[in-house]
Amino acid sequence: SNRTKGRRGRPGMTRANEQGQGPVGEVTFPILDQGELEKEAQWLGGFITSWLDDEWCPQDVHVEIGKKLTLAYRRQRESGNDEAATILLKLTPELQRVDFTEAFVSPFDVSNKAIEAVMFKHGYETCCSNDRDKKFLEDSLKTLS
Repeated sequence: SNRTKGRRGRPGMTRANEQGQGPVGEVTFPILDQGELEKEAQWLGGFITSWLDDEWCPQDVHVEIGKKLTLAYRRQRESGNDEAATILLKLTPELQRVDFTEAFVSPFDVSNKAIEAVMFKHGYETCCSNDRDKKFLEDSLKTLS
């Protein structure tokens, strides 16, 4: 299946299984120093807030979700967790601490979108993004420059 193979072309990047690190489809994010991690976590929380506001309408709960995601993602990466599926599974319970009553999504939806965004950022192909989502992600990445 083309859904989990390969990445967008970036030099020097190979699939995890080509390095003998795991099965096809395993996604491992690069190790980041503390400054890079903080920047990525802040970007991710802001991206999710903007995405939720854009998909539905601006709501305070979207800001709360973004802040919780920033903290949860940073905590996962600081603990040495760099594998996408594992991070996804660990983010969801942390996000469940936010009251999603006013949101039109679930904690799992947010975790899934967050991992998709980080994958995109690091050059992995994502199976679920449409052209509009890709443009939204590309525009949000410009804020990191």
